[in-house]
Amino acid sequence: MFLGETMAIDQYDDDIALTAYVCRHYLHLMTPLEKRVGVYSVPIVSDSPMEKARRLHQILEERDGHVPDSDVWDALQMDIRQFRTLAMKRLLAATPNELIINRCVSCKRLTRTPIARQCTWCGASWRE
Repeated sequence: MFLGETMAIDQYDDDIALTAYVCRHYLHLMTPLEKRVGVYSVPIVSDSPMEKARRLHQILEERDGHVPDSDVWDALQMDIRQFRTLAMKRLLAATPNELIINRCVSCKRLTRTPIARQCTWCGASWRE
């Protein structure tokens, strides 16, 4: 349920939804390695064979800081869902006061955004 994935109403899984929610809305709290590996579907390393990937590598290095290619390759050995789940758990533990985990007042499932006031899952609406 991240980067174009969807989840059917009858297949709601709170762990998957929470990982997607945190990765989608709190990317700015992730480490440079978590951003590099958890967001892009191809390895973004300095010796990428494609010119666009090399340029993106340079932009990410300037924006987020240096990430050694060996760290990216090592992290890519892990299943991407597992990697994202570990990043989500780290953020929940390290920055609990910075995360707004917005749940529906009716069904208790995660809303689409931290400021949503209507549930995607059951349709309930509420005010603060």
